Amino acid sequence: MTDPGAPSPSSPSSAARLVPVAAVAGATLAACGLLAALFDEPATRWAGSSVAGTTVGEFAGGLTHVGESTWIFIAAAAALVAGLLLRMPRLAGGGVLFAVATAFSGILVNLLKVLFGRARPKLLEEEGTFAFSPFSIGYDWASFPSGHSTTALTLAGVLWVLWPRLRWGWVLAGVAVASTRWAIGAHYPADVLAGSVLGFGCGVFLARTAPRWWPRNWRRCVSPVPARPAESLGRNPPEASPS
Repeated sequence: MTDPGAPSPSSPSSAARLVPVAAVAGATLAACGLLAALFDEPATRWAGSSVAGTTVGEFAGGLTHVGESTWIFIAAAAALVAGLLLRMPRLAGGGVLFAVATAFSGILVNLLKVLFGRARPKLLEEEGTFAFSPFSIGYDWASFPSGHSTTALTLAGVLWVLWPRLRWGWVLAGVAVASTRWAIGAHYPADVLAGSVLGFGCGVFLARTAPRWWPRNWRRCVSPVPARPAESLGRNPPEASPS
């Protein structure tokens, strides 16, 4: 007799599910190492000499604030309140999911910052690009990965799942915000890459698994938006009048 609690032969084991995650993490670390060795220093020096003080630099300095988690939490709270008041469950559910995903990825990225303890570009002249002080607490040694990049791509990852028709637009917007961290000299390109991959992965994972851990009567609120315009607004489509 088959044990009802045993997994079916066709279902992947927990270890098998971790293989793609480990592969992406390993490839990302390898790419970050390559960036750090070949591009981080020249790219940072170029941004400091060619972008800082220009119109592009000022624009990047303003756009970079979009990646601050504070604004995401405010927007998520506003979406929750508006969705409840306007009876738009997708808007409300999306707001809660944005907040959960941002908090989750934020905890992970801050743990990694402490673990790696990479010096920020402001210390380039004194420490170089391969300066690490693991388990250091402080802004100057919290460069890897980029927190703003993580937040921006977390939001893009959630939107990738919930509103797939505009998925590449969400990614481009997230990458634009993330790239400002390098442009203003707050992070190296490798930091931005690591934060972007981490954030996007967290956003997609939480959005795709939300129906499993979401309250039953809210699960429809965090499912992908269907093709019909009426439902994409979070409302039920009007019933057809009898002929």
